[in-house]
Amino acid sequence: MKLPQNLKISVEKTDPDILKRAAEILRAGGVIALPTDTAYAFAANGLDVSAVERVFALKSRNLEKAFHVIVADVEMGTQFAIFNRAAHALAQAFLPGALTLILPRTEIVPDRLVGGLPTLGLRMPAHPYCLELARITGLPLTATSANISGMPTPYSVETIREQLGERMGELDLVLDQGEIPYFAPSTLVDAAQLPVRILRQGPVSQEAIYAALEQAGIPPAAPG
Repeated sequence: MKLPQNLKISVEKTDPDILKRAAEILRAGGVIALPTDTAYAFAANGLDVSAVERVFALKSRNLEKAFHVIVADVEMGTQFAIFNRAAHALAQAFLPGALTLILPRTEIVPDRLVGGLPTLGLRMPAHPYCLELARITGLPLTATSANISGMPTPYSVETIREQLGERMGELDLVLDQGEIPYFAPSTLVDAAQLPVRILRQGPVSQEAIYAALEQAGIPPAAPG
């Protein structure tokens, strides 16, 4: 079995040569495994249907389920999703960080990425390699955990290797930060319309979300 190149990285300082290599692979339709601020993820060009389908296949994931994507900042995110006042307020308060915003998608987003849904989940992880790769490529990168669907979330490359087995060779590159600390999956907030809905509790608390909305003058819940 031919294994993908494994490049050691550190969050203390990004390596421009590693970033360049990873960006080239992503632009060419490749799939890489890399750490985020919550777990290891499979990253691919979310606008490239073939690349997205490779990620679905690696995960043995139902094609009707949506993938979220990593973007570098709000300005980049507006290419792929429509931000309302609540989304801007939450992004300003918590991003980069462990928050995923579900927003109406723009026409550029392929149906395959989101399972035909009218919305897209946006992530801006507090991790330099994620943000830099999105910035350098200008691409929304898939942010799905690097595991087989239904199996444990990976916090090390070794866990990914154990789950994929011989299919590890289907990856084009691995960015290896070693074992990363356990974090709960990102807080998932549907901000497509008001009031927002918290779909999954995570590191960003409901109280913090409601406080940020109130500070921005946005009712966090429906009247009555």
